[in-house]
Parts: sequence; C-alpha cells; structure tokens
Amino acid sequence: MRPSNRRHSLRRSSAVAAGLALALAGLVLDPLSGTERAAAHVSPFGGHTVERPFGKAFNREIPADPAIDTNSGSIIDYLAADGLAYANLYDYGTPIYYADNATPRVEIECTEPWGPCDLEEAAVPIPQGAEPNTGSDAAMVVVDRETGRSIEFWQATPGATSWSTSWGEIVSVDSKGGYGSTGSGISRLAGVIRTAEIEAGSIEHALVFATDNSCGTFREPATKSDGASDRTDCIPEGARVQLDPAVDLSALSMSKAERAVAVALQRYGAYNIDNAGARMAVMFERPTTGTDPYPAAGLHWDYYAMEDIPWHQLRVLREWDGK
Repeated sequence: MRPSNRRHSLRRSSAVAAGLALALAGLVLDPLSGTERAAAHVSPFGGHTVERPFGKAFNREIPADPAIDTNSGSIIDYLAADGLAYANLYDYGTPIYYADNATPRVEIECTEPWGPCDLEEAAVPIPQGAEPNTGSDAAMVVVDRETGRSIEFWQATPGATSWSTSWGEIVSVDSKGGYGSTGSGISRLAGVIRTAEIEAGSIEHALVFATDNSCGTFREPATKSDGASDRTDCIPEGARVQLDPAVDLSALSMSKAERAVAVALQRYGAYNIDNAGARMAVMFERPTTGTDPYPAAGLHWDYYAMEDIPWHQLRVLREWDGK
C-alpha cells in the first residue's frame, strides 16, 4: 500500500472553502442522496446547500447498461475466487478525525525522499489523542472543516511536539479525489464506508477496495499505481467494479451491513485503490468515538468475510463513468 512517487505540486482550490467543509460535514452528519446535483441539505454551520465531496466519480450512480471491460470475466474470477471480500474495520480501517481553527497545529516530517511533501509545507491541525491505525500502513485522515481539506498520512508516528510520516498528502474535497495518499493516488478519505452509514444502513457513494492483484497500470480517477502484477487477470488501479443490478438482493439473506454494501455496489460500485494482502479488501472507517456499530450490523470481527454478498456477480466497467 505504498503511495509511491507522484506529482510535485498539489492544486488547491481556493473557491468556497467554507462551503466545501460544509459538504464534508454533511457527509458525516447526514448522508445525502448521492448524484452530482446539489444536495438538499442545510448545513448546521449555515444556510448553504452544497455538493457532496469528490464530485461525480464518487457520487454519480452508474448508468444503465454501462460499457464493460473486455477482461471483466477473468478479473472477477480472480477477485471473487473465494466467494468473499474482507472488511477492513480496525487494523487497516481508516481513522478519521475532524479539525477546526481551534485544533492544535503540529509540524510534520515526511521521511521518504519522494519529492516535496504537502505535510511539510506548514503545520497541520491534528486533534489531541488522534492515532493512526495499527496495521503496517499506520494510516490516518484529518478532515479540516475550515478549509475543506483531507489531510492524509501513510505510516504516521505521533510525537510529543511533532509527528513523522513516511508520506502524506492534502486533498481538496472539491477535487475528483486524486493525488491522495493511497497507492493509486486516490484520496484516503474518498469512498471509505463510514460508521454512521453502517448505523443508518445506507451508503450513498462509491466504495473503495484493495487487492493483491493490481496491475502496474491505472485509470481515472487514479493518478498512478503501486501495483506490480503482470497476470492476465490483474485489475488496474482506479478501475471501477459493479455488482450486477440484475441480482435481486431482496431474495438474499444478508446482514444489515452486507445489504448496505451490496446496494451501494449495485448503484455506485467500488474502485480499486491500493495493494493489499487479500484478493479483495473493502475499506471502512475505524471507529474513533462513540459506540462501535459494526458488530450489531453483522460485521462481528476485523476482516469479516462478507460472504453473503454475491461477489462472483461483480463486473468491471470499461471507464469510471460507464462509457
């Protein structure tokens, strides 16, 4: 899951920063109905209605009869060979914290020599008590609600007065989600299944997953690939998969969490964003506050297999937008 070398500068949008932060707050507090149109949501921070984060790539539903990748069958035969996909809940779940103007600022040192690192440009907000996940990625996200930015860490190490991290990126939530800290360059925040969404039983955006069979090639919205597979059934990073909408989910017995995931896979699909140690591992938010909703929703332990979802009926789209 190494977020290898990438472009040397990040384009930051200066427009409507407050509105962008409100969009992300809307995602957290009140999951919206998806699609590219303006969300019918009044922010608790003001009377703004704003679009959901990361634009069409993550919020537009897959159109009817999308163009399917010519290699879809063999790719899915590999991904779904075990008939399951693991839920990354804790060790490799994504801890997501929130910051505002009152949050302490921390100096960051990036230790990999991959060029200019966003996190070294200026001190960044990190809430007290924030911790990266416990997997080898030691990943973490801080959402800056004041600026509409996702501040992303890979292999982070907290310190008393400063932090170090192997690499990190800062991504505007008004972007397509590219130039983030995952192997594909896609934002570490984009597509993560949130604890509030599992509790509500509804996920209104595209999902993200990792696999041990990523090609060295990539597709939009990815900006690069850390994949190295040369197998004929490898999947490019940035490729979007969809659960066949013809599958009648109402006829299948699934837990609350699995059903929410399956519905989202039919409507929005999921992007391959990184390397992993499994054929398919789906990204979830690691709980950081409040009650952990996963066991009650049917995800009883870390790496839960979600075997009641018909993974073998996935298909790979030719392009992210179905064209």
